[in-house]
Amino acid sequence: MKSTTVTSVLISILSLTLGTTNAAHVRYCEHKDFGGYCNGLTGPNCWNLDFMTNKITSYAVTGGTCWFFDGANCAGDALFAATNREHGQLGSAHNDRISSIRCD
Repeated sequence: MKSTTVTSVLISILSLTLGTTNAAHVRYCEHKDFGGYCNGLTGPNCWNLDFMTNKITSYAVTGGTCWFFDGANCAGDALFAATNREHGQLGSAHNDRISSIRCD
């Protein structure tokens, strides 16, 4: 019985120490099929993409949902949302139009 309690406490401590979160993660890249410069972000948050503004061609979302916006500060209507999926090459309606991303 004691070993079960100790194990549970250790798992809880490790989870807190490692910052385990249930928030979505997005990886985005400037070229198709995850080529060129890539970066990853974990929510919950809204990020302006700065020097990657209007340069994203591929993305992958894991662990939840992210919304992709053509304006700064995740304002206005999202271009699209993605839940646990990836896209190796965005179509013309969204390619090189993303300026900010919000993940929950």
